[in-house]
Amino acid sequence: MKILKKQTICCLALLLMATAIKPLQAQDSTGLIKNFMLRLQAKYRNAGYLGFHIKYLYANDGRVAAPVDSVMGEMEMHGNECRMMLDNTETIVTDKYTIQVRPEEKIIILSGTHVTGNMDPLGVIDSALAHTGGAQPRLIHQPGEDILSVTFPPGGQFTHVRIVVDARTGLLRHITYALQTATWVTEDMISRPDHPALYQPEGHIDIVFSQYRHDGFNEGLFNEGNYFNKVDGRYEAAGHYKEYQIFLASSNL
Repeated sequence: MKILKKQTICCLALLLMATAIKPLQAQDSTGLIKNFMLRLQAKYRNAGYLGFHIKYLYANDGRVAAPVDSVMGEMEMHGNECRMMLDNTETIVTDKYTIQVRPEEKIIILSGTHVTGNMDPLGVIDSALAHTGGAQPRLIHQPGEDILSVTFPPGGQFTHVRIVVDARTGLLRHITYALQTATWVTEDMISRPDHPALYQPEGHIDIVFSQYRHDGFNEGLFNEGNYFNKVDGRYEAAGHYKEYQIFLASSNL
């Protein structure tokens, strides 16, 4: 099991669109974090048809130059809808559904978007931030980029978050999370004196955003009918996915 779990990665990327940052905003009495995040989200929601490349890297603390885990992917988004491809897994978020297509297993996992928002790993991050009073935010302006740096007190999942935004476009360049590895992988995967393992107790997740583009797709990319149809109250796989099985992750679809 990698620390860069597919679901985790997708939901970290959806930070651009998420409303689940409210607890973090509430901790910041100056409004610095709130204003920064609202401007960032507005840029992506109002960017029209926007695509970009994402690269994820996990490295142990002190060895950032030697990552032990990496994943690359592509994301297309328009307003509140998005599609992401990572490691051959396709995830589509519409106003009503979250659709995850897994070709290796020939399954489609279907859930309600509002339910997924409460269950996905971004919600876990959100919960962690909500219980870390005393977070110290700092906004840094450098030539060509704006940086939001947030340091958290000891004891939580995260120790530091750094968000780098292109000052000209207002779009993300880089996000870094410094974290406690034990909150992401099982104990036997963490190295200690009598038990060598791949992961150290502390690590970093780096997300690099690049190759932004404003063409190459349209609203049809997010069409639910590409993946399934609802017939007489039943969900049936459609199009190229007719041989796939559909699993419902929400009971009220």
